[in-house]
Amino acid sequence: MVKTGYQEVEVDNHGRIVRLLKDVPPIAGKNIHLTLDLHLQEYIESLLAGQRAAVLVEDPHDGSVLAMVSMPSYDPNPFVKGISYQDYGKLLHDKNLPLINRVTQGLYPPASTVKPYMAMSALLCGIITPQTTFFGAPTWTLPGTQRHYRDWEKNRTRYAGCH
Repeated sequence: MVKTGYQEVEVDNHGRIVRLLKDVPPIAGKNIHLTLDLHLQEYIESLLAGQRAAVLVEDPHDGSVLAMVSMPSYDPNPFVKGISYQDYGKLLHDKNLPLINRVTQGLYPPASTVKPYMAMSALLCGIITPQTTFFGAPTWTLPGTQRHYRDWEKNRTRYAGCH
């Protein structure tokens, strides 16, 4: 159990310590063991410098987080010391929104990242084979709706497969 330590002291009329009355040492908490790879974290930060971006790298074997970068970032130290209204206002009104953690707070459509999962499901269910190919039109409409989903390249058409 974590406990804050403290000392009770007797002082004279000038605020100088005369004697120690009570000394209660702190009790430390448990250690936190991070899975972050510092070199990978710093490398990704250097690649994303000056951009608005988010990167999360997980170990595929156990899901542990190896790197998590949200850019632009900011120096958190002024928050510990007591940030001024002026400095907080600068961060709050920055057009690049550095206070938003783009990894945990960003909302992004799945886009093409969902395609491998859909293909794997279709393969496992026997709906397609590894040789199946698909025609990729520049737009797709969800049946029964008016909602159109567009490719990131407006006029691109192509065939794609599972291989």
